[in-house]
Amino acid sequence: MRRPGLTRVYHANYCMLGRQSGDSISLALMAAVTCRRGPVPAPYNQIMHITGVYRAPAGANANNCRRAAGDPTHYWADLVDDGATLLCTAIYQGS
Repeated sequence: MRRPGLTRVYHANYCMLGRQSGDSISLALMAAVTCRRGPVPAPYNQIMHITGVYRAPAGANANNCRRAAGDPTHYWADLVDDGATLLCTAIYQGS
């Protein structure tokens, strides 16, 4: 949900916090963190890597985040900016 007067600019290759429960991840949309592996502050349990920020097509979902046919990466997607922007993320795998 976008609140008047409160916005965030997202950039590919930055990271944010996420809370994974099963195959679902809730993103801390206003949190920016260093991309690293290691302890994650509670109540979160994942560092999420922003893989792309795109103008959202109609019916946008995580399938729109794939970089190429056969891309095996598991993506999570969120619509931000009142649904105008597709935010693509994956669990951070770096060092």
